[in-house]
Amino acid sequence: MKWISFLFFLYSFQALADFGSLGEVTLEYRQFKNDDISSTQDTGIAVFSRLESSYEEGNYSHVLRGFSRIDTKEPSRDLIWIEDAYASYFLDTEKLWKVSAGYKIFNWTALEAFRPADSINSRNLDAPLEKPEKRGELAVELEIPYYEGALTLSLYPRVENPRYPGAASRLGVGFLPAEPLWVDGTEAKDDKWRPQYSARLTQLIFGADVSLHYLQHYDRQFPVVGTSQYTFISGSPVPINGVSSMNVPHFFQVTQIGGTIQMPFFDAWLFKAEAANRSFEKDLSILTVTGFQLPIDHTEAAIGFEYTTSHTDGSETTFFFEYAKMLGVEQAQAERLTVFQNDYFLGLRHARNDIMGTEFVLSAIMDVDRTHEKLYNFQVSRRLSDVWKIGSTIRVFDAPVQGTTAQGLEVLNEDHHVSLFLTRYF
Repeated sequence: MKWISFLFFLYSFQALADFGSLGEVTLEYRQFKNDDISSTQDTGIAVFSRLESSYEEGNYSHVLRGFSRIDTKEPSRDLIWIEDAYASYFLDTEKLWKVSAGYKIFNWTALEAFRPADSINSRNLDAPLEKPEKRGELAVELEIPYYEGALTLSLYPRVENPRYPGAASRLGVGFLPAEPLWVDGTEAKDDKWRPQYSARLTQLIFGADVSLHYLQHYDRQFPVVGTSQYTFISGSPVPINGVSSMNVPHFFQVTQIGGTIQMPFFDAWLFKAEAANRSFEKDLSILTVTGFQLPIDHTEAAIGFEYTTSHTDGSETTFFFEYAKMLGVEQAQAERLTVFQNDYFLGLRHARNDIMGTEFVLSAIMDVDRTHEKLYNFQVSRRLSDVWKIGSTIRVFDAPVQGTTAQGLEVLNEDHHVSLFLTRYF
């Protein structure tokens, strides 16, 4: 009788609970244009895997998701990252108040290519510049319903290192940066347990999705690379551990205030905009190869338009236009901060909407100030069956060095490459 009761309980538990699991294994191949430099790796052959599991019962749910990559040609690309590993619980029967805790990927952007407001997660920088892979950030959150949206209060007790391209990577700068340090007042430490917090309000206003946020955290997009260990000899700064120690990324605390908006108009059009103002703490000067440097306060803003049209054969074409600008800084400072400091993005995505999900994407990013600085991208993908998918990407970097040293996209000039992938879903 006990066994019958147990089996009945188990059946009832499984019937009420909602399990889900997804996975994929991808064979990746990329080939760069030969640069005739023996120390760089022009070919990459990797196996990429992603697993995802979800569970929901009543007011409780959790998500587990992560990925790994193993490259047979370039070991510096090998990594295993947690993306999401968090649990959530609704505090009320209406499922409006929610608390969650764990590692999480945050998506605060409204745009396709430029993402000023999306800055919480650390990233894998050996990936497409406009769509880098993200690493889960440990967070505890409380979501509170508020009018036509919600107010989310978040605490981030730990920072995570970004992943830089290796010394042999064609997408890197020729050397692997050292382990980063986190600047706390006048000290730079390697301890990753550091409290950060944010408040984010999302609202639906006259059909527009609007968000505002306040974020106090350690910035990971604008490091100062150098050394905080130096002394003065005859009035001149000298690194204590030698010049070779001046490759350490230093991440500073920053107060970020910003927001996003997405607003449909004229049926097929969508207006998008986002911005973020950043004010850094500047109590510690970093000795770099060009002298002492501090993080630079700035505002990063972007706007965009999206237009979708349907065709008689059932296919759809979406056109994109975006423009991004660094504000509050001189041009030389903006170029030091980021690759996309005054750029526009043009894109086209054509979805056949056929049984195999054929899709084409064509895009270009161009610098307004540096007229000969362009990034072209062409992608095509198609399912072979319900569980197989194939695709290819061609990327062209046209950014010859115009000064004494390479800046921005010039670092990747002629790093043209083609990528192929074959994915098995399960």
